[in-house]
Amino acid sequence: MSFLLEESLDGLKKVRELQDLRDNKERWHQLTRQQQIASMSELATHERQV
Repeated sequence: MSFLLEESLDGLKKVRELQDLRDNKERWHQLTRQQQIASMSELATHERQV
């Protein structure tokens, strides 16, 4: 049970980090288009998992 909780908390942390990156316009625009796409894909994956 604690493993699942830990996995969920790690996933939520990653979701928050990626949302913060996306919402920080200055940092977001420093990424290449490919990096932005990869980040959004990773965000969607983590959102589905938690």
